[in-house]
Amino acid sequence: MYRNPLRMPFSSGVWAAAWYLLSYLFVGLAMFIVITTASAVSVSLVVIWAGLPMLIGTAYFIRMCAGFERSRARAVVPEGLAPLEPVAPAEGFFGILKTQWKDRTTLRGLLHFVFLFVPLFVLDSFVFFMWVGFLGVISLPIWYRYIPADFDNGTTAHGLSWATSPTGRTAPGAGGSGSVRTARRSSRLWWAWRCSSLGTTCWSPLLGCMSPRCGR
Repeated sequence: MYRNPLRMPFSSGVWAAAWYLLSYLFVGLAMFIVITTASAVSVSLVVIWAGLPMLIGTAYFIRMCAGFERSRARAVVPEGLAPLEPVAPAEGFFGILKTQWKDRTTLRGLLHFVFLFVPLFVLDSFVFFMWVGFLGVISLPIWYRYIPADFDNGTTAHGLSWATSPTGRTAPGAGGSGSVRTARRSSRLWWAWRCSSLGTTCWSPLLGCMSPRCGR
């Protein structure tokens, strides 16, 4: 990961973090819907005993989702995470049910995929779209000239301006080709990458991240 803000768009770490945040908006939503629905239906059917095997199946599914999320985390933690803790052996139907729902991975997965979904979804959305906005500003000198503009007198032009004066002319220093302004805004890309680390900090304790780079 380059520390120089002007070189960060060329770093694979930034693009990997952006892909991880974008994919969570869809993967996280799907897991939230499935796990919440399965948990609610299982608990509601416990009164007629039909929900007990569904609770076991839901616990297995939560562990499977935790493993999948850990595999996705390799995009931002290349060295990988520690293996999941195995479930303690148990005998009998009720023994398996009790063991599955006392397992720390199951409980942490439920907390991560259901109860923390809303704050993580908001965080990921904010960071990703902020990063896209900064990326657009950084690349402004490349694409600004292709934006068509129509004026009241019927003339047309191509370009972009940040502000206009009362006379309709571009204010001094407000032109879209200002490299100094673009360079200043590019420094904010570093903060977008740092915010993406906050997402790693949120899920790393829940999914058992043992990497020294987690949350940094």
